[in-house]
Formats: sequence, structure tokens, C-alpha cells
Amino acid sequence: MTAYLFDSVLRPLLATAKIASWQQLASISGISVSRLRQLRRGQIATWKISELQKLSKALQIPLASLLEKLKLIDLPDLPQPSDFSYASFQIIESFLTYWPAAAHQAKLDPTFPASKLLPLVGSIDRLIASWGIVSIGQVGEISPFNPQIHQSLAGQILPETPVQIRYPGYQQGDRLLTRAKVSPVTD
Repeated sequence: MTAYLFDSVLRPLLATAKIASWQQLASISGISVSRLRQLRRGQIATWKISELQKLSKALQIPLASLLEKLKLIDLPDLPQPSDFSYASFQIIESFLTYWPAAAHQAKLDPTFPASKLLPLVGSIDRLIASWGIVSIGQVGEISPFNPQIHQSLAGQILPETPVQIRYPGYQQGDRLLTRAKVSPVTD
């Protein structure tokens, strides 16, 4: 029998919405019982945002709240992949490069529409961390230019020149995956 990892979060939501059973939730949400069973088992990776929106509507809670509640569950540790993680990183490298800048902008301006997307990235951050991939710098951070880990966005920069990180880089252990994209600090 497979454990229902998300039941501890979903059952109270059903009770609050006065939904008596999984069958009733399926009827109200338009999501099949078998699909709900997948969610209860923690198999959320294949769920579409439209399905999660239907579920949040049926449970009478905002989508962001549902996502927040689901990400708070401690799932078992995933096995540590090696070549698989590098291949997966290559697939999502563009997202990892440009998402931090969008998130930074959203944090600076709460009316920026992307701010509603911030809860969605927690799972990606956890996935990357489970592979041992760490960020080289944070958006807006100032550090001395190091050509080993930095890539200039503004021509040649001398080592040790103060630069501002525009897009973080990534490394896995001692292996550089992508350099942080930087520009000189302007007064």
C-alpha cells in the first residue's frame, strides 16, 4: 500500500470546505478520483496548473495558499543523481539564469504581476539543492570580479574590480556549471 503523503494537508482542507469525501471533491472539482489519489501520494509533478486551480476553487482557498501548504510537506529524500542532474540542469539552465532577476524585480515592486509566481519556485529550488547545485552569488550582490566564476556583460573587466551580479551562476561541488553574469558597479 502506498502512503498518502499529502493527506495530512488535504484532509483539513476538505473539512474546512465541508467536503465529506474524495468522491465529492472529485465531483466538485471535475478532477477524477484516480488523479486525486496521485496527488494524495505526493505525485504532484505531473499536475497541470489548471488542475491545481480547479482544486483550489473546490477547496475554497487561493491557489497560492494551496501551493504553500503542499510545499510544506517533508517528502522523503530523493536519490542523488549525477549525470542525470547535469543533463536536467542543461534543460532548465535558461530558467535558472533569468528567473532570479524576475523574482528580484517582483520583490522590489509588490504590484509586479510575477510576484504571484514566487511560491511556485520553491520546488525547483529544492530539486536543484537535492542535486548539490548551489548558486554563485545573488542578484544585486556586489563582489570583486573573478573571471573563474564571473562572466562580464559589459566588455572586459579587470580582476578584483567591484561588480554587481545581474544573473547568478551555478556550480555543483567543484564543477562550474555556468558563470554568474555581472556588470561593473557604477557610482
